[in-house]
Amino acid sequence: VLYAASGLTRADIAARIVAAHLPVDYRRLRAGRLTPTEQDDTAALHHHLAQAPLYIDDGTDLTTDAIAESVPDLPGLALVVVDRLQTTEDPRLPLSGPARITDAAQALAHLARTHELPVLAAVDTDDAHLIAALSLDITITLTRDADQIHATVTERDLGPQATLILHADLAHARITDPPPP
Repeated sequence: VLYAASGLTRADIAARIVAAHLPVDYRRLRAGRLTPTEQDDTAALHHHLAQAPLYIDDGTDLTTDAIAESVPDLPGLALVVVDRLQTTEDPRLPLSGPARITDAAQALAHLARTHELPVLAAVDTDDAHLIAALSLDITITLTRDADQIHATVTERDLGPQATLILHADLAHARITDPPPP
């Protein structure tokens, strides 16, 4: 997996992965307030993750060209994740602003087609016009209601296909199946 992080650091990403995999609170992890047992578990997971085929690009100069140039250098690449295309313009982040993210979405779709590789890009918007302008093959829209996440899968030509209700486990920076009643 190539994880292209626009605006996040490697430390942010690692903390999210650790909190999602271990029963440790994300906020306490980021603040460095873990129990000795949690610290040991975290160290063991970090060792395991260091051997995982996960490539992280957290550069502020992250562009779709940089992502595309990385793909041939990563043998066995199975997924590209771009976190995230930001609607708010930020001069330090090339993947920000409505005009730039429209171009970025098209470049990422081209990358997916030419390399026969799934590309998952997060976009921080609920603007239906912007989403339509991106002209993506499949869109998964996440909306939160308290601790529930409603995930709607929409296919460009066929419209909404399914809606799932998931659980927002914010303490562990993850989305899971809903807990049993």
